[in-house]
Amino acid sequence: MENTQVGPFLVIKKVGSHRRHNVYHARQVKQERDVALKFLSWPKEISVSQALAKVNHESKVIKRLSHPHICKLYGVGAVDEKIFLAMELVDGEALYAILRRLGRLAPDVVIEYGIQLAEALEYLHKEELLHGSLNTEKVMITPEWQTKLLGVRVNRPHRRRWDAATRAMPETAAYMPPEQLLGEGCTGKSDLYSLGVLLYEMATGKLPFEPKTIGQLIQDKQTNKVRPVTDHVMNCPAALNKLIMKMLQPNPKHRPYSAKAVALTLKQIRDVDQSKQAVAVEMTKGFSPLTAGKDKTEARKLLGQKIEGQKKNKGPLVQSIPFLVGGIVLIGLIISLITFWPFSAKRVDLMTRANTLMESSKPQDWRDARKIYQRIMDSSDELMAEEALQQYYLSRRKSMLYRLDRAVSGLEKAEVREFSRGYLLQKQRQPEQALAFFQHFVDNYDRENRLVYVYDEAQQRLEQLLSDQQQSIEDLATLEEKLTTADELAGDTKTRVAAREIWESIITAYDKNDFLQLQVQRAQTGLVTFPLEKSKVDEADGFATEDSSQLPDDRSSSPGDDDSVIEPENESGVGTDPGKL
Repeated sequence: MENTQVGPFLVIKKVGSHRRHNVYHARQVKQERDVALKFLSWPKEISVSQALAKVNHESKVIKRLSHPHICKLYGVGAVDEKIFLAMELVDGEALYAILRRLGRLAPDVVIEYGIQLAEALEYLHKEELLHGSLNTEKVMITPEWQTKLLGVRVNRPHRRRWDAATRAMPETAAYMPPEQLLGEGCTGKSDLYSLGVLLYEMATGKLPFEPKTIGQLIQDKQTNKVRPVTDHVMNCPAALNKLIMKMLQPNPKHRPYSAKAVALTLKQIRDVDQSKQAVAVEMTKGFSPLTAGKDKTEARKLLGQKIEGQKKNKGPLVQSIPFLVGGIVLIGLIISLITFWPFSAKRVDLMTRANTLMESSKPQDWRDARKIYQRIMDSSDELMAEEALQQYYLSRRKSMLYRLDRAVSGLEKAEVREFSRGYLLQKQRQPEQALAFFQHFVDNYDRENRLVYVYDEAQQRLEQLLSDQQQSIEDLATLEEKLTTADELAGDTKTRVAAREIWESIITAYDKNDFLQLQVQRAQTGLVTFPLEKSKVDEADGFATEDSSQLPDDRSSSPGDDDSVIEPENESGVGTDPGKL
């Protein structure tokens, strides 16, 4: 392939290979630029024309991406039934090769690379894309110490790629989360797990679980605890160790909620660690645990780690290691309180204000609340950001239902347009059709994207319809018996009150169940057809009664004036209140 012409490219040399593709350094002669050509492979059952169509479709999405830490895609080409991607040629070395040469990286370098990679993932996730195969071979390090993320394709949450391998290799499976290995598909949390493996390997030179068989890896990732980074490396900041351990949790719900949260946390660790290091150096008169290989026992003492067989220090309190560690911690707490307390209090005030706006009935207030939630989500307070995220989606749901109720145009998102069809069916009280539609929607759309609020609304309505359907199946026979009994009682004026009580109880219990609307309508018709005489109305209300024949003419009543008649509910009553989800 070297020194050959491939379309407009002159291939110079091979720069990398993989079991499924090869990468070459080439020169795009007309544009006078160097590029990387990545030749693809795909399942045998897919023809070249089908594969080319799919890759061309993907390239329209990937070419739009522009981020300093993501390798740029220029275009797609094909020659001799071979399909290739023309990409930015990155001047640098793969992280895989660097770790093989150096073993591991210093904590400050791990933090800096972690920030860059987390920001790249954050960008992808905002574009509703996943990486899905992050590992040390997919990260390049430039001479300027910048990371470049390779291998970005169109990966969607919970969707299998058209050219996905039938089974993962142990070497790449070591970076995958357990849910991906179990075939449950990827999400943004899956990428965070893979990034956690990268950070762990950069910091320790080891993988959390060594690749054996796929089955053993799955079992290890699900049931075995990862050894903390600090068990391997003494000078790893405790906060970095805690973050990595959280990213490697088997349950996606226990991982950080977003790549942005990871990036912000790493930046905070970097800033705080630098200040703490300065304090430590000052208080210990120049000693630092970063002086690797000089006195590891003393370094363990400073880091607060237990030393086996250690004799109790009988020196002065001020010279003792616990005193020094306590001093460092105290100073760190004071700095943190001074630095972060005002911002934390401010975020609490913002959250209160946004929640108050959410209680309004005005769509503009909901939009203003969303802006505030977005500000809180951009902060580094993870717990509050998670709450803000949920409220943000709640606001989007309220706005969507408000627009749908008023047939507002401009609903350009495919998910919203699709959801509106099921919503209209439910408003028209066609429960069977609405249930089938929402079931189809939930089965065919993803939850892990920025339109998650549409999915959640459809899911909630589906669950309610399923519950109503089950209730209708269980209660239909009893309901029919009650209606039959009420019809019989209504024929006699002496027992008409009992009949009306049955009808009213049916309306109260089942008015919102669309599957039982025929029975509810029968009850409503019974109330209109068989009103109570005035004396019976008073009797039912607990007042003294008189014979209506003894009342003056101006006190007599007619059936049409009976205030106890219950009018049928508006047909569009389902979901019309934008404040009720």
